[in-house]
Order: sequence, then structure tokens, then C-alpha cells
Amino acid sequence: MGKPPAAPTTWSSTSTAVVGETVRLYWVHNSEDGSSQTYGELEIDIDGEVSTYTYTNSTDEDEKDKTSFYNIDTNGFVEGATLKWRVRTAGITNVYGEWSVQRTVDIYAPATLEMSVVNANGEAFETLEQFPFYVHALASPATQMPIGYQVNIVSNDTYDTVDNLGNDVVVGVGERVYSEYYDISESLNLEISASSVNLANNVNYTVTCTVTMNTGLTASASSDFTVAWTDEEYSPNAEISVDPETYCAHIRPYCENE
Repeated sequence: MGKPPAAPTTWSSTSTAVVGETVRLYWVHNSEDGSSQTYGELEIDIDGEVSTYTYTNSTDEDEKDKTSFYNIDTNGFVEGATLKWRVRTAGITNVYGEWSVQRTVDIYAPATLEMSVVNANGEAFETLEQFPFYVHALASPATQMPIGYQVNIVSNDTYDTVDNLGNDVVVGVGERVYSEYYDISESLNLEISASSVNLANNVNYTVTCTVTMNTGLTASASSDFTVAWTDEEYSPNAEISVDPETYCAHIRPYCENE
């Protein structure tokens, strides 16, 4: 008994937080003499402004050896603020041991994404009548840079269809019919054509775009539409001619639009 503890083991709930989010700082007392933590001293540095907090550990036998934590409310933090922190603990002698490594949490404004789904005329739509259509997405704030966009189109209905190989398949509710990742750092301008995705008539779909920023933050936006292709029915027919001299028949098949 009587030895100062080793530096605590530390981690935080996140290394990248959004302004207004609560960040939880965790540490574990590393005793050198078998005694439980009595006190912890937490040093918090926010953009060079340093403050300290003394943590008094519980004396409850069921609680005193649990992981310690401290909550930081980031309301009022400025965009781009940096939170640095470290902690040291004391055991039965109430003598503090070594400081832990200094951890860093970067604070950013929330990432946002503006998305529009428009037809060939550049108009937003609720009913898709023809290909192609376009997905435009613009991420912000300007202090962060997008590193990629994930675009999914999901069915909101169950229906039978045929795949590219002619096999019968069933598409269920929530199933992706289109899923692509675009590794770009600018705004997204995507054309969706008949060669890109197979959409069924009278089915409702949701387009979702998720952007990942260079800060590690993400933002998503969604838009629904219902497919309403123009139904056209065709009937097979044929023209037949016979050459009596050669005894040959010539057949020219074609389809008629009813």
C-alpha cells in the first residue's frame, strides 16, 4: 500500500463532435498498490483556455471501481473548436499519479445536405414518367469538405419483376434496387437512366443520399417518387407472301401498338 497509481487509461465517446452534442470523457484508475480511486483531477483545454475539475469517487463498494466519466456540454462552442483533456487519479494515499495521455476532440458545426431529384426539364417531381432523372446534392458548411456520396434507391412496395438475365425475382419492401458510392469532393450531379436501374410501374421508391465529410461527420437527405410509365400494349402480327414458282413463303413479323 502507499504507491501512487499509474497513468489512467482514457477514451471519449467520440473524437469528432457536433456543436450542442454532449461528449463523455472516460477513464480507468490504474492502481499500483491495489487501492481504489479516491479522487481524479481532470484538465480540460478548450482552444488554449485551461480549467480543472476534481472528481470525488464513490465509496460504495459496488460503484467505486467502475469506469469514471465526465460530461462536456458543447453548447456555445464555436465551429472548429478543439477540446484537449487529460486526467490523473489518486488512490488510498490521496497522492496523484502520472497524467494520462492528452486526448483531443474536434468540435464542428453539423454537416447538412441539400438534395433535389428532378426530371429532364430540371423540375422536381412526385411522379416519374420517363427517364432520365437527376440527383443533385450540395453539402455544407463550407468549412468542411465532402469526400464521397452514397446514393441508394429503395422500394417501398413488394412486386415481381425480371432481372437482367431474364430470371423472375421478387423485390421486397426496403430492398435496394440501386446502390452506388461516388468518391468525389464536389457537389453531386448524377444522371439516372434506364441502363442504371430497373424501376417497376406503379411502385413507390425512396432516393437517399448520404454525404461523408472530411471531418468524419455525415448528413443525409431523401426524396420519394412513384413510377407511372405510359402503358403501351402490343400485339404480334405478320405479313406472309408466297412465291409459287419457287414454292417459298416469306414471313415478316411485327408488332402493332393497340
